[in-house]
Amino acid sequence: MDAVAQITSVTLACADPQPLAAFYGAVTGWKAIYSGDDAVFLAGQGDVRLGCERVVDFQAPPWDRHVQPRLRLDLAVDDLAEAERRLVELGASRPGHDLDNDLWIFLADPVGHPLCLTVVS
Repeated sequence: MDAVAQITSVTLACADPQPLAAFYGAVTGWKAIYSGDDAVFLAGQGDVRLGCERVVDFQAPPWDRHVQPRLRLDLAVDDLAEAERRLVELGASRPGHDLDNDLWIFLADPVGHPLCLTVVS
């Protein structure tokens, strides 16, 4: 089957795009390719971009072991413990549930979006 479309970006809602983009830029090493008052888009070496977009009255998505997120970012890392430590230093937090195991660790970005650290071999 021929593709109808390609994913060009994933955009995260937030109250203020600048700090969230700074967090993800520090995590991924991606640079801002667009930066305005209401949105920032980051890009790395691939074709997919990550956007952070201002939403009035933004509220973090609910997320616990009974309410799974509708979308999360999965981030490949070499060392789970070290990656968790560094992301928490950058502003991520532990969502307070016990879904982690030897293959992944769940965190929330600085505004509450879920993300998952996983070792890809």
